[in-house]
Amino acid sequence: MLQRVLSDHPRSLALDLLREYDTNISRKFLLKKAVYLDLERFASFSPFSGLHCASLFGISEVVLSLILMNCHDINSGDFGGHTPLAWATRNGHDEVVEMLLELGDVDPNKENDYGQTPLSHAAQNGH
Repeated sequence: MLQRVLSDHPRSLALDLLREYDTNISRKFLLKKAVYLDLERFASFSPFSGLHCASLFGISEVVLSLILMNCHDINSGDFGGHTPLAWATRNGHDEVVEMLLELGDVDPNKENDYGQTPLSHAAQNGH
């Protein structure tokens, strides 16, 4: 398995962006990369945090840093009710999934607005 490690400077830049990601315009640009999203439900006030974003893209080192900094609620849902765990399972980011599940306060059964759980996301996408 290929492991990517961020050097101090890129990690610092990523954390600066994602720590205050809820109010950052860059989130819309990043979300547009994920074309399968229902962007009609996504508004400028949507609760898509930096932790959601890092989990979506599988950036495990940034996920860990955000968790350790207590920047975001680990079980919060975004504009569709998806948790960071749901984004990681949906996209097959095993390292992020394992990291999130090791936390005692992560709810692996939390349903999104469509009644799907992180496990159903994983199964639906063959992970």
